[in-house]
Amino acid sequence: MESQQAPKGRFQIEPLEERITPSILTSSLTTSSSKTTNTKHPGPTDTQSTTTTTTTTVESSNPAGHQPPGQPNYTDTSTTTTATEIANRLAR
Repeated sequence: MESQQAPKGRFQIEPLEERITPSILTSSLTTSSSKTTNTKHPGPTDTQSTTTTTTTTVESSNPAGHQPPGQPNYTDTSTTTTATEIANRLAR
């Protein structure tokens, strides 16, 4: 059997212009709030509690401004509480 080759010039390949792939834009917003509470109780010391809440929101969009498939927006919230014993005269 004889192998057959495609005749030259059967397919014409033209170089295309350079293309830039659009990217997904991601924006992140982090907010933090803090609240201090003094708890009075009998004795030489009182309790001071500080609660810090941090919220991070991440949003994704394509160049057209729409949310891309498979890229959900999400919000992450974390809370930290710290309790400290302080002298009565400092708890106001």
